[in-house]
Amino acid sequence: NESLRNLHYLNRYGELNRSLKRDLKTRETIERTIFENIAPALISWDIFRYYLITSVSNRKLTTGPFPYIRVELDRQQRRVFQKSYPRVIEILNQFSDIKILDVKDKDLILYEKFKFEKLMKNSNIKVNHPALGAAHLDLNSDIDLEDISNAFNVNESKIKKELKHIEKIKNPKSDKSRKFLDLIKK
Repeated sequence: NESLRNLHYLNRYGELNRSLKRDLKTRETIERTIFENIAPALISWDIFRYYLITSVSNRKLTTGPFPYIRVELDRQQRRVFQKSYPRVIEILNQFSDIKILDVKDKDLILYEKFKFEKLMKNSNIKVNHPALGAAHLDLNSDIDLEDISNAFNVNESKIKKELKHIEKIKNPKSDKSRKFLDLIKK
């Protein structure tokens, strides 16, 4: 008690001084709001990124880093990605070398990716799947292409190429390709 008083941590009544109380409360708040959300933020990002950068066939054939993960998620399972951790992501990006993007509506972006994979199923277009995932993120978010490119470790030109592939498959130009896509849908 005497050493705390000598360090001016205690006032003359033997209570913690106001600034120390405030600092301890701030520390507790940081621990409660930031530290406990680091793991969910990292896991959520890793799984989201995994679904974006891998193909359906690759997810079916290999276990990848997540051995018991499903090939495709249904609506209920995608709800996990509705939670966002912007403050945690900001701190991780600022104080570590981890590249994480604060993506809004991750669940809807995955839905769009899965829907596109079904459209693309019988096409002969060869795609770069990491770039394709980055392209889906670019199409469905307001994040800069440069930031997406850095987070996915994919060249911007490859992402732009995949954006063209997405456009070709979603909006075919010729009647022949339109009929072909209609047959595939049935």
